[in-house]
Amino acid sequence: DEGDSLDGPEYEEEEVAIPLNAPPTNQWYHGKLDRTIAEERLRQAGKPGSYLIRESDRRPGSFVLSFLSKTNVVNHFRIIAMCGDYYIGGRRFSSLSDLIGYYSHV
Repeated sequence: DEGDSLDGPEYEEEEVAIPLNAPPTNQWYHGKLDRTIAEERLRQAGKPGSYLIRESDRRPGSFVLSFLSKTNVVNHFRIIAMCGDYYIGGRRFSSLSDLIGYYSHV
């Protein structure tokens, strides 16, 4: 029966292109999230050293690293995205994943 064939005209292969600057799909990336909700999520996690990256609500195109300190204070660090690279604390990274990898081992 031709209706059961997967290579017939009913099925077309679709090519999906992901832009080089597409946001990561990691669990630490929270997309558009305002500062207050980021703080709530980190405090609910309750684990010092917890962090997330979110899109800046004040500066479109920039990101923010939100981090829960040992004293239960949430700190926010701006990540500047420019020409395909990411800058934080005077350091340059080629991806947000590289940035997280670096600071996870410091």
